[in-house]
Amino acid sequence: MCDFEKAENFVEKNQLDLTLVVLEFVLTIWTYYVYVWLICCKTLQDRVEVAILLSVYHLLFVLNLWCYLRALLTPRIPVPPEFQIDQNTWNQLELDSSLQQQTKIHLGIKTTTYSQRTLNYCHVCKNLKPDRCHHCSRCKACVLRMDHHCPWLNRCVGFHNQKFFFLLIHYTFVYSVFLVITCTGALPRIYRNDWVGDLLDVENQDWKLRNSSAVQLIEILKSTSIPEMSEANLTTNISSSKTVADSAPSSSSLLTAVAGSARELVSAVAGAEFSAVFVQTVVLVVVYSVVLFSLFPLLALHNELLSGNITTLEINRPLSLHGGKASSKIFDLGSRTANHKEIMGPQIWLWPFPVFTSQGDGVHFPVRGEIVKGRTL
Repeated sequence: MCDFEKAENFVEKNQLDLTLVVLEFVLTIWTYYVYVWLICCKTLQDRVEVAILLSVYHLLFVLNLWCYLRALLTPRIPVPPEFQIDQNTWNQLELDSSLQQQTKIHLGIKTTTYSQRTLNYCHVCKNLKPDRCHHCSRCKACVLRMDHHCPWLNRCVGFHNQKFFFLLIHYTFVYSVFLVITCTGALPRIYRNDWVGDLLDVENQDWKLRNSSAVQLIEILKSTSIPEMSEANLTTNISSSKTVADSAPSSSSLLTAVAGSARELVSAVAGAEFSAVFVQTVVLVVVYSVVLFSLFPLLALHNELLSGNITTLEINRPLSLHGGKASSKIFDLGSRTANHKEIMGPQIWLWPFPVFTSQGDGVHFPVRGEIVKGRTL
């Protein structure tokens, strides 16, 4: 089956509403518009600062979007054909424990579930379940090394896309931290631009107050300027002092102008409406703060799971080797690095990139009891 047919199958079988996925794309586009265009291009003036912020933002944006699309669109790997049997064959197999044991050895199945059956059969998909395989009722399919069903991806996280999901939550966390810090730092400058530009004529670079009381105050202060004194006009100034005093404005008119100017200034500042840029930036900070605090426990959980080579389902439903005690550490290879390599791949330099490097085929896994000096028996 080609990749296109697999993707088409996924869309046909998926019954969950795509609202959350659409919401995520809308949020991504809106975030890009607010941060890149409104904040960096329209508000910030320092070109060096803008260049640095845009470079870091686009790096995180590309990595985040890349991981999201890989986690969302990577086709699910189907259960191999050798595991597929019809219902009648299973009915016969279920009654014969020795035949079950032979089939288990032939297919390489090493574990049993909490039900303590030798084999597990999916009555929907009509196949035996390999180790760590589970049927998802929402996706209506058996998923190899299933971890959980993610509503934000509208699909299951399993062997085919677990690395991409793991990178996605990490990059989304860093992306959210970056947005919250830089947008919070830009808010004071956005606020100043909202009302200072309305009070001051920046365009003419004269910084003339536009309100009428302020203009009146300036004119009054100009009229009270003391003329330049010199020996030539000293006598004239003294003789005409009475005229100057009579023509000078009264203290009451001066106080009235000052009070009016201050009143209009305070009224303008207090009643200034927040611009769309300011409001959207505040909303951006709030939204990504919520994302940040929601992601933190999820990030801690999946780091711990990957370090122990455990899936989310195996926490509550631990597997057991045949005849042994159920344990969530069956697939723990003994070191964090070895466990990480199972999903992230053997080449550490490829870990940060959403390319498929997971080891194995999603059907057969080394178990802890088989590890001898770093090799599997």
